[in-house]
Amino acid sequence: MRGYHVAIVGATGAVGQELLRVLERRSFPAASLRPIGSARSAGKSVQFCDESIPVQELATKSFDKIDIAFFSAGGEISRKHVPVSCQADAIAIDNSSAPRFWRSPDFRRKLSSGFRQRHTRDRGIETADQKRRP
Repeated sequence: MRGYHVAIVGATGAVGQELLRVLERRSFPAASLRPIGSARSAGKSVQFCDESIPVQELATKSFDKIDIAFFSAGGEISRKHVPVSCQADAIAIDNSSAPRFWRSPDFRRKLSSGFRQRHTRDRGIETADQKRRP
């Protein structure tokens, strides 16, 4: 199995820190980790697998060469940046209040048919509260 290039948006928050611990405890096959935070958090470091990794400020280019992007920075951040991460071909796993937004008819109407086919459930946007289908 190859390693995954992982981004964690909200890495310095309580949920982001717990996610880091879970990934480490479960020996998640991460080839690289990109902790992402606000301008206030940029430059701080997070610990992962006995390594200190600097936090980068969230930007449009934050998801270049990322396979999986975890979001735990709040609904507004997710609404803005989950589509950006999907356009960069990352799988987005959203742990915010935004999942209600992704399922809303209003959101679906705003998307073009091609974007919707490429970036909805099982095609890039995953939510923590979705029930797994067999």
